Amino acid sequence: MGTRRHTNRRGGLRKPPKLPGSPSIFGEFFALPLRSGALHTKSLGKVYSPPWRGAVAQRMKELIAEYNVDISPPSRRVIIYLTHPALSCKVLCMNKKAFPETFQQAVIYFSDEDLCIRLFADLRWPDGSPVCPNCAQKRTSYLSTRRIWKCLECKKQFSVKVGSIFEESPIPLSKWLPAVWLIGCAKNGISSYEVHRALGVTQKSAWFMLHRIRLAMQCQSFEKFGGSGETVEVDETYIGGLARNMHRNKRAKGRTGGVGKQAVFGLLDRRNGKSRVKIQTIPEAWKNDALDIIRNTVEKDTNLYSDEHGTYRFLGSEGFNHAFVRHAEFYVDGAVHTNGIENFWSLLKRTIKGTYVSVEPFHMFRYLDEQSFRFNERFGNDADRFLSIMAQVAGRRVTYKKLTGKQEDQTQINGEGI
Repeated sequence: MGTRRHTNRRGGLRKPPKLPGSPSIFGEFFALPLRSGALHTKSLGKVYSPPWRGAVAQRMKELIAEYNVDISPPSRRVIIYLTHPALSCKVLCMNKKAFPETFQQAVIYFSDEDLCIRLFADLRWPDGSPVCPNCAQKRTSYLSTRRIWKCLECKKQFSVKVGSIFEESPIPLSKWLPAVWLIGCAKNGISSYEVHRALGVTQKSAWFMLHRIRLAMQCQSFEKFGGSGETVEVDETYIGGLARNMHRNKRAKGRTGGVGKQAVFGLLDRRNGKSRVKIQTIPEAWKNDALDIIRNTVEKDTNLYSDEHGTYRFLGSEGFNHAFVRHAEFYVDGAVHTNGIENFWSLLKRTIKGTYVSVEPFHMFRYLDEQSFRFNERFGNDADRFLSIMAQVAGRRVTYKKLTGKQEDQTQINGEGI
């Protein structure tokens, strides 16, 4: 690296370069984000002025190679301690300012709007080159004063929100990202009133935000469940008021059982001890719909377990190894049971009855997407679930008119327009 001391015209040491938000990097800790295994020489140029810029970049590359640092974006950081203007550096610790793992850390981390924009931009464009939504070109220039990009080909301007669930939202990402964290990590969901109080937005805005995020939580996987030797549980349930809580006049009119409730059909794949579910709303007369879902979702030669409902009676003749339990007599017969999917129904109804209280059938599938996402992603931590949602926010959008039924969707996925 060399040991030449950088001096000013009077022969004294030059004042060390300053890092935004910190008095000086001389004798201070500082963090530099790294992306895709390479150094941000541009960002270095904004922080350092010659003659340190190239020397810092070279020294950091040497340290990364020497200590075999994991610099996978966007969560990894390397902390460097500059002990001398001549750039005698050392790695003090790894991931000192890593991606947050708790909500308290997330609130602090996402309080910087510029950092939120950089994080979302890194997730949308991993190669570091923003793509113009108008002409699909990558020659862009970032306007830092307005926090938008300008395409150098078509001269159009665009923000990082364009083409995502955040599009046309005046709410900053510093409030959007904590909202994503809250709904993705709350086991029993979170109400719009709680988001309204926590983030300082109106309840109406919080309701709209949560429905947009539920769209990003929607699973679009075409992977089938089961396979030879694998096991899938199937079951149906009804979501609505309990007969014992109804007025006796309603009970007298036959408002019991599944009458007046929303029917929901679900499948649970037990694979590798890490079960996953697929849930879908079905009409009141659901026999044919349930059979079609099973045929389209489950591989042939799968061990298919259900209850004694007559709808599933002939599944054995369609290439499935079907077995069932009679809940009036027993719930488990060796490996044959539906306790896994029944457990999910318990979690779902606890969320709806305890948090959301009353859900319109028009929006029911959105709450099913939310709960199935959290169930399928339960093996990761809060940060993993947050990043899983953020990886799916691009390319999806729902407007307020679509949410309130004032505009019909032309293209739909599980009932949602894209």
